[in-house]
Amino acid sequence: SAEYFSKIQLFFQLNLDDVDLFVDCNTPDRKELSPIHDGKGTSEGRGQAATYTSMMFENVSRTFTFSVLISGKKARLLRWDRAGVIFSERFDWMETPCLAQFLWRFNHASPAQRGLDQTVSLPNADEEEQARNILRSVRDQYEGVSFPTDDEPLRRFEVWGDKDLCHIVVTGRPLHAPYSVLGRSSFGYIGVDITSNKPADHRIVYLKDSWRIAVKGMPIESEV
Repeated sequence: SAEYFSKIQLFFQLNLDDVDLFVDCNTPDRKELSPIHDGKGTSEGRGQAATYTSMMFENVSRTFTFSVLISGKKARLLRWDRAGVIFSERFDWMETPCLAQFLWRFNHASPAQRGLDQTVSLPNADEEEQARNILRSVRDQYEGVSFPTDDEPLRRFEVWGDKDLCHIVVTGRPLHAPYSVLGRSSFGYIGVDITSNKPADHRIVYLKDSWRIAVKGMPIESEV
């Protein structure tokens, strides 16, 4: 469920002893430098891992996340972001301290080091009350638009512009979310811009959250 994946910090995937989803660089099984292991159950296993990761990204704003792949006595550490996945060499988690050391470090890691987006947080009580009042007041004016319900948790976005201007936008869950882990990670939200100190200036907005292409010569969407 969405509530379940919103609380997950790290997931373990358990496979049969002979199911390994990837191939190490220094093994003869690696043909033409392909990191993908084609065997029984491997395609389904990678799909399962990608689905879990996608659900984690959808329910919590993240820049990356980790997972642990265990196949019998062997294990791999995985790091996922919107460009793909990086995996460690296969190691014996029962005979080496690798897994225990990783879990110790993960337990002591900061939210940012665990991959949580630091521009997204929970609104304080005043911000939440202001946003909910405006959402309730205009809900009936927008037919067919799915507004956040009164018991739905809200998110607080810091939206930074190119001139060091930060807009504070409070939203509910995304209206639109990508199904794939890979790509620009475009999410769509209905929210309230509460940047101004004057409640009369607060307004309903549509927030698009995505990994934009930041290269010279590419205009940003706010200028298009």
